[in-house]
Amino acid sequence: MEFITTTQLRTHSTNLVSSLAQGKSVKLVHRSKIIGDILPKNTTTKPVFDASRLEKASQAAAKKYSIPYDLETRDKLYRNRIMAKYGKSLS
Repeated sequence: MEFITTTQLRTHSTNLVSSLAQGKSVKLVHRSKIIGDILPKNTTTKPVFDASRLEKASQAAAKKYSIPYDLETRDKLYRNRIMAKYGKSLS
């Protein structure tokens, strides 16, 4: 095991990072006393990808109505939706 003082934390942080990357634990020393251990993080777990959640999100973000490109069909759909929403009182 390696040792690092509180003063060396400021000046030798790259050494601390490299030893943690190698999987070594480091003891922290303050005024000639060991006050703690610095341990590397366990990174063996993989993030879980859930395709069903992605599919649900894409369906929720999908448009309600598909809008056609040709103007005649678009105009007919628009008129039908306006008539259904407001009735025949519009001219």
